[in-house]
Parts: sequence; structure tokens; C-alpha cells
Amino acid sequence: MVKKIVLWAAGALLIIAILTLARAGFFTGVRVEEKEVGHFILVYKKGEGAYKNSASVMTAVYDKLVMEKIETDKGFGYYYDDPRKVPAENLRWIAGYIVDNEKAAARAKKYFQVKKFPATRALTAEFPLKGKLSILAGIIKVYPAMKRHAVKKGFPMAPVMEIYDGKSKKITYVTSLDPEFDAIGFYEPKKPAGAKKQASK
Repeated sequence: MVKKIVLWAAGALLIIAILTLARAGFFTGVRVEEKEVGHFILVYKKGEGAYKNSASVMTAVYDKLVMEKIETDKGFGYYYDDPRKVPAENLRWIAGYIVDNEKAAARAKKYFQVKKFPATRALTAEFPLKGKLSILAGIIKVYPAMKRHAVKKGFPMAPVMEIYDGKSKKITYVTSLDPEFDAIGFYEPKKPAGAKKQASK
């Protein structure tokens, strides 16, 4: 009798685990596309260290935007380095929210960086957003799919932006295919022309 109860409990837990993983997207197929993405306005802070730290920065940005009555429902993280090659403490990223209203976004400049993400030809994929576990599922499912597509087409894997759309319940992954696209410019603004010469005087 006890053995049957244990087996029944184990079976129930297994079913719950499978359903939880399915809901998070672990069994969802990934479709990678090439299309134009943007233009939108980023309100953000830059960070360095483990990528998981971007979540608290997103929360801080969101709370301030709400306080300023700036509407938004799309958070994002823009991740520059491959964590398999770069030590966690040296990983570079920016995190924040996308604001559709340009005038409203300008009000956030006293707190955060505000920059326009221009329209660009990009490699993209969408994934369901059903809680924090979906973010992990996306890392496991989407990044390899995008890399396979990039290798097949001969594209370099540029920095990847993850857009978390709370309204549509989806994560959109974006990596620009334009060699002229200045992804790093959001993290480290370009120095003014001649700045190097002046500094050396």
C-alpha cells in the first residue's frame, strides 16, 4: 500500500513537472526569422557582471518610470558578451524599458540613459513569456537556434537584445545583421572626434 502511494505521488510530481516545463516553453519550437526591427526608444542603465543582475536594474527603471507616470510594458536586456568565454564579473549589458512616447522618454533623462534604437535588419525569434522559467527556457532553446541559423547563413553572432513584452506575453530576441549597426554605442558612447588628441596634450 505504501509503495503504491509513493509511486502515485512520484507520478503526480512528474506530471506536474512536465506541465510546468511545457508551460514555460521548454517543449516549444523556435522559428528564427530575418526581418527589420525597430525603431524604438530605450530607457536604461548599463551594468557589468552576471547577466542575472539585469533583472533588478529593470525593476528599478520600471519603478521610476511608474513614479514619473511614463507608460511602458516592455522591459529589455541587451547582452554583449558570450558567458562561456567571458568571466561573469566582466560581462557587459544594459537593461531597462522601451518607451513609445518620445516626449515622455525625454523626461527620464534626469535618471537614466535614453537612446533611440534605429530600425535595422535583424535575426529575430519569439518565445512565450510565462514567468521567470520562460527566460531560462528561452536561453536553452532560442540561442542555439539563432546560432545555427547564423552559422548556416554565414552571419556573425552580434550582441543579443531580449525584449520582455508583458502585455503580449512573449520574449523577442533581436541581433542586428547590419555590420554598421553600433550596438556597443548603447553601452559605451563614442568619444567626440579629436578627444584622443586633446587628452594626449
